[in-house]
Amino acid sequence: MSGNTADATTPVDHWHVLPTTLAAVAPEQPFPLIISDRAMLSLATLAAYEAAGVRYLGPLPESALSTALLGRATATDWATATDWAAQPLASRPARDLRRRPDPPAQGPAATTPSGEEGVYSGVRLSVDLPLPAVGTTPARTLTRPALIVKSTRKATLDATHRQTLLTRLEASLSDLASTLNRGRYRRRAAVEARLATLLVAPGTGRVRRFLTVQLSGTDGQVQLQVERDAAALAQAATRDGRYGLVTTDERLDKEAMLTQTTGRDRSEKRIGIFKGPVAVRPMFLEKGERIRALVFICLVALLVYSLLEQRARHAGLAVTGRKVLERLAVCSAVLTTFADGTTLLLAAPFSAWQQEFAVPLAVPDPNQWLVPLDPLPS
Repeated sequence: MSGNTADATTPVDHWHVLPTTLAAVAPEQPFPLIISDRAMLSLATLAAYEAAGVRYLGPLPESALSTALLGRATATDWATATDWAAQPLASRPARDLRRRPDPPAQGPAATTPSGEEGVYSGVRLSVDLPLPAVGTTPARTLTRPALIVKSTRKATLDATHRQTLLTRLEASLSDLASTLNRGRYRRRAAVEARLATLLVAPGTGRVRRFLTVQLSGTDGQVQLQVERDAAALAQAATRDGRYGLVTTDERLDKEAMLTQTTGRDRSEKRIGIFKGPVAVRPMFLEKGERIRALVFICLVALLVYSLLEQRARHAGLAVTGRKVLERLAVCSAVLTTFADGTTLLLAAPFSAWQQEFAVPLAVPDPNQWLVPLDPLPS
């Protein structure tokens, strides 16, 4: 399921179907923990999960709740970078795990510098969820465990993204200021119209509050003043790289909450692989058994793809399955026809460039894949 706004309306319907499916394929297994992204969570969805006793884990569904929780973390003793570094989490981004050796037994906190890129820190808090009524369950407020995560890599991305959008908006406003009191912009009404357009342009909503924009003067004497709100920027910087998670499962500690959440990304990327390297041909099906057969074929293709990546990791190759398939995608064979009518079909050996992957992965000789051609190609 793609992560768009409409997804927030579908999880409850899917959850009602899931028990029947799980009962058919894994009757002895307990109902799993539902892990969601932000687009698939809402207070109404959480109310339905709570009413049914379903375990869930995911980001806070409303910005107001998230802002309040982040504000609590910022106002505590963990506000400084030094104090956040004292709350380390062992989890690492997947890309780092592919290119870094395993951490030592005593844990990353003993050897990893506090400013190293990609390091996570976490503060365990609680959050009050104002849940609406669902079915026979009335509206209520429940307190649930929450985790405030800080990622140094995300902090860098947040700061860079904010600066990029802010600089872009300031440049647009500067261009407008340079054309004041000339041509059409001699009229204040025209300047106001253009200013309103710039302030609602895509991306400006995230940084508009960091600028104080004042338009003054009458026709022919219009002035535009733009200043940065240093206090608002400083406040935003204190929350860079931080986000909140909430769960009903008291057994999940900080490490488990982060690991389970970041692990969801791997499954989502696997869905995207169907549309990319695996390239399963889309088909329109109506019968349930054919739909199940197509899903099975997709899962087998994904299994092969995942095993290829696993073998690459074991061979010390920090590459994705996509890179392996691209490297070995081009192979050729030579068909020789002799005077007596016999033929010989031989595959060309892997190039030196292909052998960089083929040898560590123990890829069989291409001639093992060839089969006799009957009839011969014309």
